[in-house]
Amino acid sequence: MKQKLKSLFETKMYLIILLPFLFLIRFSETDSYGINKTVGWAYNLSGFSFFIIYFLIAFFFGFSLLAIMRTKTNLILSVFFFLCISFCCLFQNGYQNIRPIDNMLIISILIFIILFIHSVFTKIKLLLK
Repeated sequence: MKQKLKSLFETKMYLIILLPFLFLIRFSETDSYGINKTVGWAYNLSGFSFFIIYFLIAFFFGFSLLAIMRTKTNLILSVFFFLCISFCCLFQNGYQNIRPIDNMLIISILIFIILFIHSVFTKIKLLLK
């Protein structure tokens, strides 16, 4: 079991990044209120960070590219990245959480950049040997 998780976090991070999408869909609550005849339903999206969706898509494509290149990522950084991005998706409702969520999102972006660059340089180093 431990070996399967290690393999999953090192080679198939594009599959793991789909879990925060599920967290985002399941736990994000948008309040609906009132009917406006000309517009339709009105939704209150206050306290919802739209950047998370865009960055999750970018992370998915980045990890998919690493999988196509058949590179391995660092296990510890991958797990930490998953925890950061999961925190962002689980607790992003309401005004009181928006600031820590955005800070955690910035940290996860930096971790992704480090993971991506490290994986590519490791692959190039192995190819040059």
